Amino acid sequence: MMTEFGGAFFSPNASNPTGRASEEMSCLLEEADSRLQSWTFWDLAHFYDYPEPAPGCRDDEPNCDSLTLMSRPYAQAIAGKPTEMHFDVDSREFVLNFDANTSIDADTEIFLPPHVYNGGYIVDTSVSWGVCEGRANIICVQTFGGKDGAAIKVTVSQK
Repeated sequence: MMTEFGGAFFSPNASNPTGRASEEMSCLLEEADSRLQSWTFWDLAHFYDYPEPAPGCRDDEPNCDSLTLMSRPYAQAIAGKPTEMHFDVDSREFVLNFDANTSIDADTEIFLPPHVYNGGYIVDTSVSWGVCEGRANIICVQTFGGKDGAAIKVTVSQK
């Protein structure tokens, strides 16, 4: 797990996607996805009393720019061996590739942030899928009963 990157002066801002912090964040998150690496961001801004608004989220800013830039779809559980996970920030397309392990009697679960797909989404895959029961922002992809080791691709895009 990649931890404690970021800090008081490294809060990305979705309103300024070409800003240094935003570009660095995008690069780091793309690299983490390419390595199937989990991560957590460390932001110290709320601990300090800046003379002007500090970067990052505050209690009165539930839709702040930093959260928007960092919130991405990801696979929470994979019933097999992952081979690729990628999210394109511009097109909002998410791709997960994995080799199915049919001895795992559980679904592959993919979290879809609601503000990323606020107009709905389209799932393209050759296997069965659906919204996970009781969890509106997570889709369940079913591979048990199929061919062990089968290459599975799941693509999620905006409607």
